[in-house]
Amino acid sequence: MELGLRGVEVALADCPPLLLLSVRFLVAGAITLAGARMLHVKWHLAWRDGLVLAAIGIANNALYLGFSYSGMRTVSAGLTALIVSTNPVLTSLLPPAFS
Repeated sequence: MELGLRGVEVALADCPPLLLLSVRFLVAGAITLAGARMLHVKWHLAWRDGLVLAAIGIANNALYLGFSYSGMRTVSAGLTALIVSTNPVLTSLLPPAFS
């Protein structure tokens, strides 16, 4: 994981974090849609489902990864990897506190 974040840290030297993140996911989305088109995948999503998926994607990419990328401007890639790696643990420990 650190190797991937190290590459992001190098890219952040020349590119704003949210622009880098946006381009990364636009390319990934285009590749995914092209692959689905080539495989003739048919999608049957209601508008509400599409809006929910868009909200989840924005929350995950813009908030979680956006803050991670922005934070890498001031913290090392190693510390960022440590913080990001604790996310699944915190996600599993916090719900009982709020229920």
